Amino acid sequence: MARIRLPDPAMATGELKEIFDEIEKAAGRVGNIWRAYGVKPALLRATWERRKALMSRGGLRGELREGIALAVSEANGCEYCIQAHTRSLARFGASPERIEALRHRRLEDPAEKALLDYAVKVSTDPHSITDEGIENLRRLGYSDVAIVEATAIADHYTAMNKFLDALAVEWDG
Repeated sequence: MARIRLPDPAMATGELKEIFDEIEKAAGRVGNIWRAYGVKPALLRATWERRKALMSRGGLRGELREGIALAVSEANGCEYCIQAHTRSLARFGASPERIEALRHRRLEDPAEKALLDYAVKVSTDPHSITDEGIENLRRLGYSDVAIVEATAIADHYTAMNKFLDALAVEWDG
């Protein structure tokens, strides 16, 4: 059970209702993660907008963005996010084997493996990232946009992992 009282979407009013309605329209439901952020509607808005910006089209394809989120969540041990991103990857059409490969960074493609390894390092040991590591990502075909996107996704989901775990927000999917 969450350590805080989660707002009930059915009882929401004003700005909170507006954001919850947008989330429900986009995601089909208002999950506990959004309810937890909804304790402070301005924080919910900022987090939702950042998530939309990070997970929208950009330098990386959608499955790889979700793969980064899953690998980072695995490294951080966040069960809520592991479940959420596993489900998202399945909606992208990823097979169970592909999802497990992304989750544990056991990828055949050296470029994908390097990017997921980099993202986990952003989350767990950012001071160990080197100029050579960034140059290697470029040699593997990643643009600066893709590198920034991967870095920001790792950062965002690391923060969400810590937020959910600290508040003991339960998976509700």
